[in-house]
Amino acid sequence: MKTEKKLEEKIIKAEELLPGVGDQLKPKFIKTIGGGYQIDVTDVEYLEVGEHKVVAAKWQRECLAYGRSEIMEFVTVYFPSEEGKLKKVVPENIFVRNFYKSCYDRDDLFDKFPYVSLENLAKDQIKVAWLDKDKKK
Repeated sequence: MKTEKKLEEKIIKAEELLPGVGDQLKPKFIKTIGGGYQIDVTDVEYLEVGEHKVVAAKWQRECLAYGRSEIMEFVTVYFPSEEGKLKKVVPENIFVRNFYKSCYDRDDLFDKFPYVSLENLAKDQIKVAWLDKDKKK
């Protein structure tokens, strides 16, 4: 029976695969006037295909200010550059809870896709997807 890896174990394995990425995956709090942003990783996946090493992290950022809340979810993909430095790609952020108007809330996405998957498509091509709680796309 396959057991689910805990997030901490995934981060440790990702750090072994891609040194330096562990520091990028730590929770962050950015203080602002009237509140702040809490940014946390919800899942991490890693993939090694030939010489390519890739780590993907699913993030949730919550803005808390003046008694209101806004939640944004996004994925960041990390990989080594040709110079050996850690590079990252951040696709478009998706706001699932709107700060000002609840009519813009994305109830179809909120708290439904906490995981991320990485899939090898070709030699230099990967597919990154959000997964639901049952690990389905």
